[in-house]
Amino acid sequence: WSFRYIRKNQLEREKKRNKLMGNGVSVQSHLAGDEVRSLFAALASITPISLHDESAKNEDADGESSSSSSNVWGALCDFPEALSAAGNLEIEKSVHEYGKQMSQNHRTSNNLGRLMIFVSRVLENVNFETREVPTKAINAVVLLSAFVKYFIEETNVEECAWACNYTGENATHDAMHQLGTALLMAVCKNNAIQVTDATYPLHHACVSLLLVMSGTQLTQPMVDEKTNRPTTHPFLEMIHEVASSASAAREQHKSKTSTSTSSKSANTGAFTNEDVVSALLRNFIEQKQPKVWLKSYGVKPGSKTANAEVNYSDSSSSLQTSASASGKVMLTLSPLADVSSLLLLVLINFNNPSNRSKVSNSFRSALRSLRNVKEENKDVESGGGGIEEEEENDRIGLAGVSTSGGKLVAKVSFSELYEAFGRALTNDISVLLFYSCILGASDFCEYCLKNDNVEVVVMPLLEMLYQASARTQNQIYMMLIVLLIMSQGETFNANVHKIQIPQQIFWYKERILTKTTLGSLIIIVLTRTVRFNMAKLRDVYLHTNCFAALANMAPHFRDVSAYAAQRLVSIFELIAKKYLRFAELHTDGMNAKEDGTEMHVYADFLRILLELFNAALSQNVLVHNPELIYALLHREEKLKTFEKHARFKELLENINVVLAHFNEEIDRKQGERGLNSFSIPDLTAIITTAAKTYTKPPLHDFHDLKFAYEEEERPEDFFTPYVQSLCLEFSGILWNPNSIALLPTT
Repeated sequence: WSFRYIRKNQLEREKKRNKLMGNGVSVQSHLAGDEVRSLFAALASITPISLHDESAKNEDADGESSSSSSNVWGALCDFPEALSAAGNLEIEKSVHEYGKQMSQNHRTSNNLGRLMIFVSRVLENVNFETREVPTKAINAVVLLSAFVKYFIEETNVEECAWACNYTGENATHDAMHQLGTALLMAVCKNNAIQVTDATYPLHHACVSLLLVMSGTQLTQPMVDEKTNRPTTHPFLEMIHEVASSASAAREQHKSKTSTSTSSKSANTGAFTNEDVVSALLRNFIEQKQPKVWLKSYGVKPGSKTANAEVNYSDSSSSLQTSASASGKVMLTLSPLADVSSLLLLVLINFNNPSNRSKVSNSFRSALRSLRNVKEENKDVESGGGGIEEEEENDRIGLAGVSTSGGKLVAKVSFSELYEAFGRALTNDISVLLFYSCILGASDFCEYCLKNDNVEVVVMPLLEMLYQASARTQNQIYMMLIVLLIMSQGETFNANVHKIQIPQQIFWYKERILTKTTLGSLIIIVLTRTVRFNMAKLRDVYLHTNCFAALANMAPHFRDVSAYAAQRLVSIFELIAKKYLRFAELHTDGMNAKEDGTEMHVYADFLRILLELFNAALSQNVLVHNPELIYALLHREEKLKTFEKHARFKELLENINVVLAHFNEEIDRKQGERGLNSFSIPDLTAIITTAAKTYTKPPLHDFHDLKFAYEEEERPEDFFTPYVQSLCLEFSGILWNPNSIALLPTT
């Protein structure tokens, strides 16, 4: 009987939890009910709603009568199911007409600002260790998200700023400061407390609301056409200011105390930029999937549900949709990981144009501080023992915050993060996040470049590059930059030629590739990308990045396969043909002035390739690359075409000295054996033997050509539209196409 009773209670709790999560049907019917409409109408009215607790006297701080205030907040709190069970579109449709009224009245009522403060207070009181779904908090966040989104789409940043700056009754901080603090604090909770099935929708809703607030980037151009100044983004600006001030306060508090672990800060109501960065990276690493897939997450990947068909009429902003529309297909089965990755990209790539904020991007600085949580020594500062502290230490074993050199630093397990990237590098978001981590976090970059298992991240990148025809130019660009950054590491360049890929590479269709090294595969894919770019995109920067990565690798070439060597030499032929075609158009031929012409661009590429060959034929390298020597001998006449070219002459003299040595050996063997020709295996054997006896120094000394990637002076010009385009596609937030001003219309 006792067991049956316990089991019955468990089933009832599970049934209640699933009901609270909902399947969206009853939620949609409730959205159309009188109570909810009254709630929306009260929020949209010109009458201010008191921020006093619903149990308080019906008199606000200004002495205004607000008899309906208790009913308003009570209606939100007593909502029977989590609004996140409904699709974003259904919620937005239900608040649309009220959003219009609120935008007309909010400068009098300040009800949007009041709602922001109310949500912050609700979040502050959430028990994130609960096994019950925090329905009240979810509903408050989801409802606010719908109204904020309406303001961003249908009004202007001045109206948004007005709501942000509302100070409330007897408040020391404005509405956005209070809300930003509460949202970021909620995001950081997972550093101390595991995200559960019950709290998953709230974590997702909080991160999604922060992404909605970044939507002012989507709805405005980067520069105001009237003032020729950067456009402002009140929500994002305040989020950065809140985080910066919280970090400053935490630093001040740290100097007076001896503890600074993120788990303690998460439980005491303090947080820093480092907490936020580590929490968002934790979500990416864990890739936790929801127990119940809610409609607000978007369409589940692999499901039969059709993509959303959301249409906005040209004549009005009214939402028009088919009955089956429920959102866009999400990227992975972990919507929390997806939106967390997007939010981190938004935060670290935001350049605050506000004159009142003189600080640099503190989230980018926090990422720059990223340190490794070592398995053998978690480096957690602790002052005691006990089960509770052990659990906290287990949490920081994956990600958290600690001190290094007297400063707060974000920490994650580099091994876990590295493996997570290896699994996730199949899409734009993960590639851009990986780029941000290896460029911004020097310790993690060093970890990646010195990792013996570089194939974990390189193989998925090469597979994506192989599918270049299905990728956008931005996607290809980012993958090449990542490979270029990695090619800057000597250990990386050495390791890729040691790693044998024993199995058939199933995604490479042109020919069967077996028993090739990772280094040879990189050469094959990069040269293939050059051909694709030359035929389709014709982007000089893509060419440059391909050749730069190959040039960085050249001094470390080892056991380059016959196919890779042939592909590399054939690229020289292809570029040479392009160059000579332009030269034929000039009376001076190859002596024509090249500056500022396509001829000059191709000449630059030819020189890089010749320097690459020169490095690969150095005495210490050529002995390991008989196939490359064979490929150059086979196409030697193509090199001779440029022997008298001023820019190439000395490089070719070095190369010719090396090739002459092997030609002499081949001729000698022919004479000894009385043969006119050799088979390819025989030639390769002769070259291998001859390489061991080559001792001639180069005629001309050249420093190894090394390329290093550096971001442009204004990286936000590229990354802001790129990141927001990813948010538009993969966040599950359905933006009105007519309101988007950042991205080009298609």
